[in-house]
Amino acid sequence: MVLTNNFLFYDILFLIFFTIWVVWFLYTRKHNLKREGIIYLYRTQLGVKFIDYIGKKYRKTIGVAQYFAITIGFILMGAMLYLLSFTIYTYIKFPQITQTIKAPPILPLIPYFPTLFGLESFFPPLYFTYWIIAILIVAVVHEFSHGIFAKFHGLKIKSTGFAFLGPILGAFVEPDEKEMQNKGNFAQMSILSAGVFANIITAIIFFVIMWITFSFAFAPAGVVIHSYPSGYIEISNIKTVNGLQFDGDFNNFLDKNITSLETDSGKYLIPTNTLKNQLEIVGEENSGGRLNVYLDAPAIRNNIFGAISKIDGEEIKTIEDLSRVLDEKSPGQIIEIETINSEGKTINAITLDAHPITPEKAFLGINLNTNEAKGIRKFISNTLFFKNPGIYYQEKTAFPVFIYYLVWWIALINFFVALFNMLPVGILDGGRFFYLTILSVTKSEKVTKIIYKMMSYFILLIFVGLILSWIIAL
Repeated sequence: MVLTNNFLFYDILFLIFFTIWVVWFLYTRKHNLKREGIIYLYRTQLGVKFIDYIGKKYRKTIGVAQYFAITIGFILMGAMLYLLSFTIYTYIKFPQITQTIKAPPILPLIPYFPTLFGLESFFPPLYFTYWIIAILIVAVVHEFSHGIFAKFHGLKIKSTGFAFLGPILGAFVEPDEKEMQNKGNFAQMSILSAGVFANIITAIIFFVIMWITFSFAFAPAGVVIHSYPSGYIEISNIKTVNGLQFDGDFNNFLDKNITSLETDSGKYLIPTNTLKNQLEIVGEENSGGRLNVYLDAPAIRNNIFGAISKIDGEEIKTIEDLSRVLDEKSPGQIIEIETINSEGKTINAITLDAHPITPEKAFLGINLNTNEAKGIRKFISNTLFFKNPGIYYQEKTAFPVFIYYLVWWIALINFFVALFNMLPVGILDGGRFFYLTILSVTKSEKVTKIIYKMMSYFILLIFVGLILSWIIAL
């Protein structure tokens, strides 16, 4: 990433100075602070007039928007319950997932968490600068929307303010709780869902900004080698190993990094460590066993990996570029191939083989990620993530990259805060929202409380199950 250790140094300095400022702010204004548990609340009247103005000025718009807010609330609640259930199912059914993702399934959204939990391949860096700006936007948008919808329904806004948990900064809007309780179920549900509704709208806006900034931050710079042609061969059909007659005992041939195998149908390669792992499964003396091997081809033979950026000096930016250049080559021709990955660039001179099916064509021996998503998957891939998984993208100058990842985190955190906040748990908006939903259906507070308590235990059981499943899988 363009923003490397230099920015990290300044980011950590910012974190230190910000923490000192929070301590100073709390100390010098301690007479205005109220402690609630481990959180300190600093109440002000900042923004109250703005909330009153919007709540009164745009009554028609808010009146329509509240139906969308409640609908989105139900969708997010259902989605969150589904995701939790699906996650625990995945950890139980596929425990090997912990070998790829070693981080626990429940992670705190704190600065630097991708680095702390080894998730750099899944998320871009979350600097403190990104985090504090995103959290501030999320909190202000969320809480002010609660206040605007509350004002629309005639509630008095007593105060606004900031919440502090160490260097963690939040915001709050405080309507009159007694007036809130006296409102009907629909009014309360619209106020409760207003925050997540605003977070979703904000996420969409920043996704659009991210789409605009993408081309300024990144440029296609190569075609990713997804894998190599592979298949299965029967152990009983192996004639030679590393060019020597195979006698049925692999122990005599495990002294190289890559093992060469030959059968009547052709030549194959397999990393020796992979061969050892497969032999443990099938058993060395199991003549009926099979091995998953790679076709002996120039790419794997010469340890070509990463993304192909140039062939004979010609830039390769798309799969079409790669296909066109290789079609111009002949079997037996020596080419200079440049590859690029996170560690830098590598140049190799390799000899192309003849294609196993079409001998007159040159054969490099690579598989590309050409899976074309369709329907909603294509829309999500092209609209939200922008990057073609088969293309390697190179970052341009630092500032556009900084803005892109900042916008990326603002959009993502808004979405996940909205999703998590509709979990039907008492301390979240989704808890009261769920309670009012059940009460509207049953018309009985006694029945509603029983169902609400059962749901709370169910959520707790899922969280405990997730952690236990992860620990057992490890």
